[in-house]
Amino acid sequence: MSESLSSFIILTLYAIISFVFHLLIVRSKSFGYALVFALIQIVGTCYLFHLLKQLINTMRMKGIYFEFGHGDFDLYYLAFLCFIIAIVNSIVALVRREKKFK
Repeated sequence: MSESLSSFIILTLYAIISFVFHLLIVRSKSFGYALVFALIQIVGTCYLFHLLKQLINTMRMKGIYFEFGHGDFDLYYLAFLCFIIAIVNSIVALVRREKKFK
């Protein structure tokens, strides 16, 4: 599979997951729950890409290759992009939630 197609699939799936967390944050009744959902999304992003890196290494050992540039640089760039999306999404959702309940 080409690196651009696999990057697009990962980013699309992450956007869907991010939208679900956005809805959870906006619809939560308590600010504490909204903050917990935001933190779960941000920390979950780190663990998601750590798991993805381990999955890619395991697949390489079995002879299935996904190339994300030299030293998986493109995978790290994609992880950074998703981390920024998570932070911006959490901030926007918390602001929308506060406007909704005021």
